[in-house]
Amino acid sequence: MIFVANGEVTRSKGDQVAIETCTGKALMDGNLKQKTFDPKSIFVVNHESNSIYNDIVKFDKSKMTDAVKQFNNYPINDSTILIRGADSQVLKKKGEEKFVA
Repeated sequence: MIFVANGEVTRSKGDQVAIETCTGKALMDGNLKQKTFDPKSIFVVNHESNSIYNDIVKFDKSKMTDAVKQFNNYPINDSTILIRGADSQVLKKKGEEKFVA
């Protein structure tokens, strides 16, 4: 069972994939508080298809070209976002949003 209240997720037993899906969808819909990170950084977050794991690669914000290259390197079947650290703004996305958590 998953509870989402006031932007916080609480769980009581359950399928980890279902939890990741719920969290990812709530995050992308704006129904879950997004973490803000180093304002000098850009992150590429990739969720490999058929997995429960997210890979996160951090770039200095001056290295946007490198971050975009990293984003483009992930397979089309994966769920991937390029996100600005200062305000959690999603700059690019591909794949199913619900799998990015």
